[in-house]
Amino acid sequence: MQNDISNLKYAQSQMQNDISKINNKLEMIENKLDEIEAKNASKHTEIYCKLDTIIEDISYLKHKEHQTEEDLYKIKLRISGSIINVGA
Repeated sequence: MQNDISNLKYAQSQMQNDISKINNKLEMIENKLDEIEAKNASKHTEIYCKLDTIIEDISYLKHKEHQTEEDLYKIKLRISGSIINVGA
C-alpha cells in the first residue's frame, strides 16, 4: 500500500511538472502573439498613412486632368472662334 501511495505521489509530481511546462509554453505563445499584434498595428498605421497620401495624389491628378481638359476646351473654342471670325 505504501508503494502504491508513493507511486501516486510520484505520478502527481510528474503531472504537476508537465502542467508547469505547458503553462510556460502557453505564456511564451501569448507573448509572441502580443509581439505580432503590436507589429501588425504598426503596419496598419503605416498603410493607412500611405493610403491617405495616395488618395491625395489621385485627387490632385484628377483635378489637374480636369484643368487640362478645360484648357483644351477653351483653346478649341478660341480656334473655332478664330475660324468663324476669319470667314465672316
